[in-house]
Amino acid sequence: MKFDYIINAVNEIIETVGSRNLEDICSYYNILIRRHDLQKKLKAYFYFNPADEVPIIVIDSNIQEIFYRVLMAHELGHYFLHRQTGMVHPFVFQEYELLEADEKNSIQDEEFEANMFASELLIEDEAALEALHSHAFFNAASILNVPPALLDLKLRTFSHKGYTAYSSDYAKGNYLKEDKAAYGSTEYSEYC
Repeated sequence: MKFDYIINAVNEIIETVGSRNLEDICSYYNILIRRHDLQKKLKAYFYFNPADEVPIIVIDSNIQEIFYRVLMAHELGHYFLHRQTGMVHPFVFQEYELLEADEKNSIQDEEFEANMFASELLIEDEAALEALHSHAFFNAASILNVPPALLDLKLRTFSHKGYTAYSSDYAKGNYLKEDKAAYGSTEYSEYC
């Protein structure tokens, strides 16, 4: 499932809904969004029970707003890309390692795909190109109101669209797992 499939899926959703606004998308597809205090043990999860057909995204209420958007978009990626995986029984995608997954194994593949989906949904091509043309990478991420790792993932899709862009390889390792900015630390706050 990689780049072209994800790019096409996001474009189809935007065309169908008429918006890339996350709340509009959730409303259109009857996806419930809940914020609960997950005590900083789990940032978010997606739950789908085919018996009642109600998809639910739960996001830790302690998460900073910039990461709320990323988590919601990531969980929407699971809904649109992976919900068929769980049609046999109810399942939960738990986000322990958001923006950490790479293409190393099948478990991480679904996380990587959801991350790519989030970058494609949250960052418009033209806005990213304009910000990167005028500003350094971290400043461009700040202007786009996304974490640098998400912008890096967006750069990876550009070659599939015919643009010349170079990924910084920033979206690797344990970016969000150890990133305290998700909960309000100032360690990376100047970039978020």
